[in-house]
Amino acid sequence: MADYDSGKKYIELIGATLFLPERNQERFTPIENGRILLEDGRFSYVGPAGRPYEDYKRSLDLRDQDIESYDYSGRLILPPFANTHCHLGMSIFRNSPSRYSLEDWLNKWIFPLEKHLDYEIVHIATALSLTELAQSGVGAIADMYFFEDAVVESVLESGLRANIALGMKETDEKGHHYFDEERAKDFLSRVKVYEEQIKTSLEVHSLYLYPKEFYKALALTAKEFNLPIQMHLAETKTEVVGIEEKFGMSPVKALMALDLVQAGAIYAHCVHLTEKDLDLLKDKEVYLAHNPASNAKLASGMLKAKPMADRNLNLTLGTDGAGSNDQLNFFHDLRLASFYEKLSEENPLAGDAETWLYRATVKGYEALGFGYSAYFKIGEKADFLIYNPNVPGSGPYGSKSDPYSVLVYSGSPRGVEGLVVNGETVMWDYKNTRADENLILREAGVAQEKLFSYQNN
Repeated sequence: MADYDSGKKYIELIGATLFLPERNQERFTPIENGRILLEDGRFSYVGPAGRPYEDYKRSLDLRDQDIESYDYSGRLILPPFANTHCHLGMSIFRNSPSRYSLEDWLNKWIFPLEKHLDYEIVHIATALSLTELAQSGVGAIADMYFFEDAVVESVLESGLRANIALGMKETDEKGHHYFDEERAKDFLSRVKVYEEQIKTSLEVHSLYLYPKEFYKALALTAKEFNLPIQMHLAETKTEVVGIEEKFGMSPVKALMALDLVQAGAIYAHCVHLTEKDLDLLKDKEVYLAHNPASNAKLASGMLKAKPMADRNLNLTLGTDGAGSNDQLNFFHDLRLASFYEKLSEENPLAGDAETWLYRATVKGYEALGFGYSAYFKIGEKADFLIYNPNVPGSGPYGSKSDPYSVLVYSGSPRGVEGLVVNGETVMWDYKNTRADENLILREAGVAQEKLFSYQNN
C-alpha cells in the first residue's frame, strides 16, 4: 500500500458505512460501523465490526501495533466511479465556443484543430482530465482518442485504471481505409504488462464517419484481436437520419448487419434508439453509456433509461470529453442521469438513486473489463472511494439522512476524502497523491495556446 505514513503491511479502516454491491441486483448491502483490513493493498477482511473481525485478526496473530489504523466514522466507503465514455485528450478543448450544433462543432472546430495534435499535447491534456476525474472519485475510465502511447503514459502516472480504444486506422494511397494491424500488435504487446491497470478495445468511432465497406473489416479486426468495441451510437436525430440513408436501416439493424453487435461493446449516447432497436440489443451482453451533460449541452436529446432497464440492458454512465461537457465532474453527470430519468418519465420515483449509483460504479467497472475490482473481493487489490458527506454542499449528514441521496443528489468532489485504485492511493486526505495539479494545469494552458495558434493558419 503506497503513501501511508508508517508503511506497515496491514492497514485498517474502521467506523465507516460500507456499501457492498450485490451481484446483478443494482443494489448495495450497507454495513454500518464496518471494517476493512488491507494486507499489502489487497482486501483481507471486509465486513462488520465485533467478534467476526476480532476473531479474524487473532487468527492472523495480529496485534494493534502491527496495524496502521484510520478512523472513518461518519464516512461512506463504496466502489469508485467508472466513466464509460470519455475523450481524455479533449480537455484541451475546454471552453470551446458554445454557438455550434454537434455536427458544426465537430466539423468546424474540433476536426480541423485535431489535425495539429501531437504526443505532448495529448499527454498533458489527458493528465489534466485524469486529475479532474480522480477528484470526482473516478477509478476507471474508457478513453477514445489519439496517440494511445501518450494516454498510457498519463494513465500510469495517474494511478487510475483505463480501457483505451485503439483508433489505428489509416488511409492508403488510393484513399482506402485500413486498420494498421502491425502497429496494433506492437501496442498490445507493450501494454500487456500493465493489464491490471490498462485494458484495450477497438474504436469504431460511429456509423457515420467511415465508408460503408470498412465496417465489416473492423468487426473482423475486433474478433481477431479479441477486443471489445467502443463507439458512438444514435447520438443525434441527424445522425440517425444519415445512418438510415447510408445503410437503409435503423442504427442497431445496421450494427447487426455489419457484425458490430459483439459482447462487451460499449455504445455511447444511444439517445435516439427506438424500442425495436432496444429489443434487438436484449441479451447481447453490451453496455449503453449515458452521457447526460454532453447530450444536454449539444441538445442531442434525452436518453430514456426506463425502456432500456425494462429489457435488462446494461446502463452505465459517462461524461464524454471536456470539449462537449465542459467539466468532468462525475457527480454532476450522476445527478443529471437520475434527474433526467425522472423528467422523461414524469415520475419522481423514477431514476432511483441507488440504481444509478450501482450503474455508475459496478456496472461501469464491468463494462471496462475491471469487474473483479468492484466487489471488495478478498484477495483482490483494493479499489474504493472514501466519501465524507459532512462537507459544504453535502452536509449536514445525520442519522436520518439517505446515503444514496447524499452521493447522487448532493455529492461533489469536495467530499472525496480518499480514492484507492489497484491497491494504491490516488486521493488521500482530499489531495491527489500522484499529480501536481497546478503544474499540470499550467502546462495544459501552454499546450492549448500552441494548438489554438493554428486556428487562423
